Amino acid sequence: MATAGNIKAERQARREYVHDRQKMVLRATFVFLTVCLILAVLGVTGVFRRSGADSVADLSNNFRTTAPCAPSKSVYPSASQVAVRVLNGTEKSGIATAVASALTNRGLNVQGASDSQLVLKRTEIRAGVNALPEAYFVLHQFNDAILRLDDRTDQLVDVIVGSSFYDLDKSSRSNVEAGSLIHSISGCVAPDKIKNLPKAPEHEAVNTNPNETLKTS
Repeated sequence: MATAGNIKAERQARREYVHDRQKMVLRATFVFLTVCLILAVLGVTGVFRRSGADSVADLSNNFRTTAPCAPSKSVYPSASQVAVRVLNGTEKSGIATAVASALTNRGLNVQGASDSQLVLKRTEIRAGVNALPEAYFVLHQFNDAILRLDDRTDQLVDVIVGSSFYDLDKSSRSNVEAGSLIHSISGCVAPDKIKNLPKAPEHEAVNTNPNETLKTS
């Protein structure tokens, strides 16, 4: 026969069991909600976005940066007509020289390689209003670069290598045919409508076509 003491002990044990179960459920729920919150934050900040998917999604709109339109009905020059300088915008040594060598192997007229005063995450192709066909040609050699207009008036194109750079684009997109029509970046703006142009990095002016009258604005 159960005594009063035994009954009381059983009830106490049952209460402790239920209490422990409740704490376990609450703890599991808290952990679950915390994990969901962390995943949501990481998702919003783009941590889980694949680098390839990012490039494909954003390349067509210049990674949400204002892009200059190429001149109407302009065509791509040949690789040898593209004067390009490579600047290292990272903290890694030797990267500008390596990129310059790779572009030379593709036939571009490389004007040298050196360090940049800018430190960039994403590679930028910088050119003035008189070198936009050349700049679009260079842009096709990269799969993660921004095209940005600056205030230079000559025909030198600068590649400022950013820390996200891995390799040149090796897809069919990089095989630019000289004389083919240039299709400007989606959402581009006419060069004369882009205001507050950044100052071009210091350089010696390059004119790949001395017979051509260059625009000054």
